[in-house]
Amino acid sequence: MRPGGRLDPRTASALNELNRDFYDRHAESFGASRDAPWPGWERVVAGLLDRLSPDPADGAGGPPPPVRVLDVGCGNARFATYLDALLGPLGRTFSYTGVDACRALLDQARLRIPAHVASRFRRADLVAQSLDTALPRGPFELVCAFGLLHHVPGRRRRGELIRAFGDRLAPRGVVAVTAWRFERFDRFQRHRIPWEAYNDEACRPIPVDDLEPGDHLLRWGDGSGPPRYCHFADAAETAEWAETAGLVPFDRFQADGREGALNEYLLLTDAG
Repeated sequence: MRPGGRLDPRTASALNELNRDFYDRHAESFGASRDAPWPGWERVVAGLLDRLSPDPADGAGGPPPPVRVLDVGCGNARFATYLDALLGPLGRTFSYTGVDACRALLDQARLRIPAHVASRFRRADLVAQSLDTALPRGPFELVCAFGLLHHVPGRRRRGELIRAFGDRLAPRGVVAVTAWRFERFDRFQRHRIPWEAYNDEACRPIPVDDLEPGDHLLRWGDGSGPPRYCHFADAAETAEWAETAGLVPFDRFQADGREGALNEYLLLTDAG
């Protein structure tokens, strides 16, 4: 395996195609299994609202403006329904833009998002497309990517994606991303498929020597399902993300899953 750098575009394309095929084939069952909110979202939204709280010295009155949200890798938009349930009682409104590569999951998102939420959706491939065209320009008070970065091949590409998030951030806004910590739990290790075993039967083998440390194949579900490409971002890589984007980390924590530590959250904001 090579150290983190520019992944060969052919290898990145093959890994991306593997995941695209998974979600295209299993969008219905995957979406049905993704309904409950993640516990870590509460802390994300609390951090966002704290950042957006008006300074009393400003003397601003009236209702706060809507929070503009960009949800990258939005899937079936369950984060939007969570936001609606959480912000509504607080008298806060939001607009929502969801981006995902899977058409079927976006169809689910359009059906489930509340009609009173101003929303739009964009189908985009964050690996194959230019990020300038894949992502709307913004600005947004919240740019979030939950359960996305482990599906993006190439350390450099993941860094470029974080930088693009920062470029779309409104003043005092928040970039919120997660790193899936599957390498830390035995139950996911049992789902791993050796690359050599996969290549023995694959129509499009993956060049093992071109992979980066932390690149794995994991079976979905109970361990008998189809494989997905997943990357484990270690502490050194996640520490790079803020520097790459020119942002300042203001919160970092672990949450979710039966262990309460399945995802590592990183919340970033501008230096102002």
